[in-house]
Amino acid sequence: MNKSSIKKLIKENSNSFYVYILRRPDNTPFYIGKGYGFRILGHEKLAINNIGSNKHKNNLIRKILKSNDKINYDIIGFFQNEKIAFLYEKELIDLYGRVNLKNGILVNLTDGGEGSSGYVPTTETIKKISENNAHYWKGKTFSVEYRKKLSENNVGNRGRKLPKEWKDKISKSLKGRPSPRKGQVVTQETRDKMSKVRKGKPSPRKGKKYPRGKGIK
Repeated sequence: MNKSSIKKLIKENSNSFYVYILRRPDNTPFYIGKGYGFRILGHEKLAINNIGSNKHKNNLIRKILKSNDKINYDIIGFFQNEKIAFLYEKELIDLYGRVNLKNGILVNLTDGGEGSSGYVPTTETIKKISENNAHYWKGKTFSVEYRKKLSENNVGNRGRKLPKEWKDKISKSLKGRPSPRKGQVVTQETRDKMSKVRKGKPSPRKGKKYPRGKGIK
């Protein structure tokens, strides 16, 4: 997202904390943080004036700007509870990994949150984050113009393949967690709606071949 879109989104959700991602021009994440107000947009000024202890981040931002490229911004979600925002920040940093620990791609110097390391979120915490996001997005709608901007900003992600080490990290982080759909029962009304949406559209599996399972002839 560009700066104007970010400002608009923040103004619509004033008095809320949020978790954000700074991305390279090719949309690869390089920094994740928790913000309030226009915190997300302050990194460029800090880098230009070489303020702060994160020299790696400042150098990277200056390099991007010097190449006449732009930093891409993402706000992952808004939170009324700062502690929940911290938890979400730590989850994402752990997922992508840190350059200074040689286990990822982020230039963050800490694990996020309040700086504690070795944090493993409980099922209860994950549930709280999920419920918080569901409450935030419930009933919200976006204008056609805004959706078009989101679509244009996401063009760079289409067709991109994640490196194997990223896939392994994501898979490892999800291992052992219950499926978010576990125990859910799809009502007949929902089934009818899904059927209506798919009507006339070719099946996404059409023409694809899948390996036969054991015992299948």
